Amino acid sequence: MYFIDFNCAIGEPMRSERYSTAEGLLQWLDKYQIDCALAYHSEAMREPEMGNALMAQAAAASGGRLKTCFVLNPSLESLGIPGEGTPLERLKKHRPSAVRIFPGEQLYPFDTFYAEEILTLCQQLRLPLIVDCPYDNVFLTQLPQVCRAYPDVPIILLRFLYNRSRQYMPILRKLPNVYLDMSTHIDVGGMEEVVRRFGSEHLLFGSGLPVYEPSGALGLLLYAQISDADRENIASGNFLRLEGGIRYDD
Repeated sequence: MYFIDFNCAIGEPMRSERYSTAEGLLQWLDKYQIDCALAYHSEAMREPEMGNALMAQAAAASGGRLKTCFVLNPSLESLGIPGEGTPLERLKKHRPSAVRIFPGEQLYPFDTFYAEEILTLCQQLRLPLIVDCPYDNVFLTQLPQVCRAYPDVPIILLRFLYNRSRQYMPILRKLPNVYLDMSTHIDVGGMEEVVRRFGSEHLLFGSGLPVYEPSGALGLLLYAQISDADRENIASGNFLRLEGGIRYDD
C-alpha cells in the first residue's frame, strides 16, 4: 500500500525534538514506511516567500518523496509566493501540490471577504487548500458559504473528526468539496461508520509531524474494518486524485 502523509512540516520554528530538516522528516517517513509527504516550511509563517522557497528547494532535492505545500498570507500582495509576476504566474512556476492558510494565527476570518484572493486563485487552479485554524462555531457557520461560493476548491480540515459527529456528518453529507484528516478519529467504529455512510473518498491520511507522530493515525487506518480499496483511498488515492485535478497547464 502506498502512503502519502499530507500533514507534515519542516523548519526550526517548529521547535520539535523529533526533527527540523527535510532529512529528518525523511528519516521519520522511513521509520514508519510512509512513501511520501506533503510538507510546508514553518519559516513561511515569519517570512512567507523565503520559507516557501526553502520548501520548494527541499522537495526538489528529495527525489520525489516530498511534495511542496506553500503557506499563503492574504495581507501580502504576493500572497507569500516566491518569484516574479502575479500570484497566479508564481504558482504556475512552482506548481505546489497544495497551499495552506492559518486564519487563526494570522488573525483574519475564513470567509469569502477576507480570504477572497486566495480562494479565487485556488478556484481557478482547483488547488487543494488546507485550512489550519480553530474550527469554532464562527468558522463552521462560514464554511458552507465558502464551499458554495468556491465549489472547485478542495478544502481540507485538519484533525477534525474526533468526537464531533454532529459537525462532520452534515459537512460530509452537504459539502462535497470538503476533505477531512482522519488521524484523530478514535471513537470506536467511527471510521467504519463514516465510510459506510459517506464513502472513503473524502478522508485523508495525515500524521501532523513533527508535532505528532504517525503511529496512531497508521494504526487507525491499518486496523479499521473497511475494505482494502477504502484503505488505499485514504492512504494516498484521495490525495493523488486531488493533486491530479490541479489545472496548472490550462
